[in-house]
Amino acid sequence: MRYCLLIGLLWCMGCNSPGKEHTDSGQQVPTGDASTSVPVREWYKQYAGTVAGQPVQVQLHKYGNELHGAYYYTAKGQILNLLPEPGTGDSLKFSEKTTTEETNWESAGGWRVIVKGDSLTGEWANGQRKKIHPIRLKEIQPAGSIELDIAYLDDSAKLNEQQKDYTAFTSYQAVVPKATGYPHKAFVDSVLSGAIGCKVGDVQSCMRGMADKYFREYKEEVKDLDTNYNIHREERLNTWVLFNSDGWLILESFTFSYTGGAHGNYGSNFLNIDLQRGKIWKLNDVIAGDTARLRPLLTEAARKYFRLKPGEKLGDRLLQLDAPTVAGNFYITPRGLTFVYSPYEIASYAQGSISLFIPYEKLYGMLTPEFSARMNKK
Repeated sequence: MRYCLLIGLLWCMGCNSPGKEHTDSGQQVPTGDASTSVPVREWYKQYAGTVAGQPVQVQLHKYGNELHGAYYYTAKGQILNLLPEPGTGDSLKFSEKTTTEETNWESAGGWRVIVKGDSLTGEWANGQRKKIHPIRLKEIQPAGSIELDIAYLDDSAKLNEQQKDYTAFTSYQAVVPKATGYPHKAFVDSVLSGAIGCKVGDVQSCMRGMADKYFREYKEEVKDLDTNYNIHREERLNTWVLFNSDGWLILESFTFSYTGGAHGNYGSNFLNIDLQRGKIWKLNDVIAGDTARLRPLLTEAARKYFRLKPGEKLGDRLLQLDAPTVAGNFYITPRGLTFVYSPYEIASYAQGSISLFIPYEKLYGMLTPEFSARMNKK
């Protein structure tokens, strides 16, 4: 259920939104022309510190009126998502979503923090607030990381001037280099631009061109449809940082598309970018030999994800499968590998995106010598 709740909320918000442009204050002001949207200053920040006294690293992205975050406990290495909730005053509120287990709403955590200078302080509480722990974080730029900024544009369009409401929506957000000098610059620039579907150059202008093209194609597609039926369309592309340290930049490239029907479709692809060596690590760079050897470990991880008891069949939770397939869609963490499956890939849409984590200690004997050396795994 990683994104189902979020996507449903975003789509409903989009369907009722007027035409808009963003100002530097983050407020939305009406416009009469979808082509006049103005990009604003956004930010990406890293924080380190403790939650409940345990060391963590946090990634936060701010663009338009949206926030997106992810963090992990350094002792565990499993990513947790931070999804925003309405805050008050200077406070930020997030719901915490585990990625490698189905969310237990009673025990799921929530954040309430205040930004003050380079600090984030506040509290973590579980769903029933029976457990409350302090959050103490400082903004950092870790060794082996790359300074990043955010490019962002969202826009909307009407089918024609006779339409009262805006019916097509685009939202594009990407991380882009902030510094001008860093190792393997041409490679890094190409990968970051390509993650959002652009060539190296002015990503903001590329986004403008993408939105214009989307609206032209939208108007052509629905021009002959009865406007009493659903003519709403939406496209969202995001690039989020999961890890940025020790010469690694791990990115999640998220896409959402609504083209009519009961719901939109979404999914994430991951880029394991080695800033030291100037390469993207694929599964066959990490796992030696036949990757089918991963299936028993993925099966074990899937049983944990669904919280199955002994005797309960995993196949009852999957789509025509007895065990997960080996996905080439994965990301590297300091503590293990996480394999990610989009809706319908191995389970129903209602079950959302599914992430299966395998710690390195269960992969010994399977890792390539090159990857073992890179991660200091002997």
